[in-house]
Amino acid sequence: VWRQPLEQPPVPSPPCLVEGQFYLATQGGFLDRFDAETGRHTARLKFSQELAGSPVLAPDKQHLFVAGDRGVIYALRSRPLEMAALTFTDHGSKAVRAPLVTLGRMLLLCD
Repeated sequence: VWRQPLEQPPVPSPPCLVEGQFYLATQGGFLDRFDAETGRHTARLKFSQELAGSPVLAPDKQHLFVAGDRGVIYALRSRPLEMAALTFTDHGSKAVRAPLVTLGRMLLLCD
């Protein structure tokens, strides 16, 4: 068991665990990554808007998807943690009420 103070409060969404790393969306538009074994903070990305929740693992197991609060889904590389692409959608602010879900090659966004 470990404790890790956060610079920002978490977004109400469960963290994503991938290859021994936790990914957690925090308020202020941040995505933080922590080592699951040690709790060490290993990476942080800043986005231009709040995030709607924590990311989900893409089917290729090399990328993550995370929804912005309004109109954007970000595709991220997990190693190193960085932006890979973004997709514009028409979801409004606070419209995403459930975690993203991958269904084969598709991504389900419920708003």
